[in-house]
Amino acid sequence: MYIDGTTGSLAVNGQGGNDSVTVGGAGRTTQAVAGPVNVTNPTGVTILVVDDSNDTFGRTVTLVPGSVSGLSPTPVTWTPDTSSSEPGGVGRLILDGGSGNNIFSILNTDAFYQYTAIAPGTGTSANAVNV
Repeated sequence: MYIDGTTGSLAVNGQGGNDSVTVGGAGRTTQAVAGPVNVTNPTGVTILVVDDSNDTFGRTVTLVPGSVSGLSPTPVTWTPDTSSSEPGGVGRLILDGGSGNNIFSILNTDAFYQYTAIAPGTGTSANAVNV
């Protein structure tokens, strides 16, 4: 599923199985996301991608368990899946920054049973990932 933008809150509730949700959609920018997005999948595993890779402005991004803010105008939240034997939630998180001078602050992250991947973008040396 691709989410190109929202005008208000959006809840994405997977219906089981393996799903993929990309916030930023085909245009690869999250700047049209005007309301919070929450991703869950009670009986399956979802790959969640927050893709702002076509954005030319620098962003200050904060990652905490269950939420990322600053990459889009409003937060993107999720329920994590921490066990491959009992699926239920987001099992992999991918964050893609654009060509601005981005700063990613990782205060903590979920114990996804797959992984978290961060591509801070292609900006100048001001791109940073703070853990």
